[in-house]
Amino acid sequence: NLRRMESEFIAEISYLKNLRELITEFMDILKKGLALKWVDFYLASGETGNFENINGDLIRIDGEIQEWFVGANHLAEMNMVERNPYYSAIRDKLMGIFNEYSCAYIVPLVQNETLIGILLLGDKVNLKYLVADEITFINNIRTAAAISLSNSIMYQNISNLKDNLELIVEERTGELAKKNEQMLFELKVAKNVQKTILPVELPFDESLKIVARIKPLMEVSGDFYDVIRLPGGRVGISMVDVSGHGIPSALLASMIKAEIDIQIKAHEDTAEIC
Repeated sequence: NLRRMESEFIAEISYLKNLRELITEFMDILKKGLALKWVDFYLASGETGNFENINGDLIRIDGEIQEWFVGANHLAEMNMVERNPYYSAIRDKLMGIFNEYSCAYIVPLVQNETLIGILLLGDKVNLKYLVADEITFINNIRTAAAISLSNSIMYQNISNLKDNLELIVEERTGELAKKNEQMLFELKVAKNVQKTILPVELPFDESLKIVARIKPLMEVSGDFYDVIRLPGGRVGISMVDVSGHGIPSALLASMIKAEIDIQIKAHEDTAEIC
């Protein structure tokens, strides 16, 4: 019967499951197959030494106990730990777990030389000790479960990483969209400001007829023109093309416009102004 249950369990968990389903199924088959009063399983959590069950309860496993279980990697029975000299080096710490959680057996789950989980088993319903076939059943079940749990944890970590990356991309996209909206608003403002450096009216009479049109490649540009009437019937005409496009060129064009106005007031000769 145990071999049949073992075979069915291994077949059932051979495909990837989420952790909660896997742990629940693992505990159920042990409880039913061995007629145990209770079974609880604690999986290694994020912080070193902490192990957590599916209800969120935590158990702290000392580093020395973890190392011992990784090395020994076998079921520990309370009566044997209490009496057998083999356990003398770790007896006090193991007995601390047995007494605190009132369990009869502690079963480690080791994968890749790491303690990934700890299984606490209560007494059998008939209060008898586990026999050899039952211990073999536990060992086979825990080996299969350790592999499946490791795969499930790896899959969940990858899934969480993917979700986190998607969230980060979504947040960054939102930030970029806001910055883009702000930039577009500022460009529109800059465009309106740049229009103020262009002349409102152009000379258009019998002696001089001027028309102009400016069409920037972007919202703002480094191109501008100006026509200024000067004393003595003279007219000053300027056309400027700053290399490049966008805000840097537009800023430089505004500075040049202001400087032209200053120079026209200070000088009369075109060469001196230039």
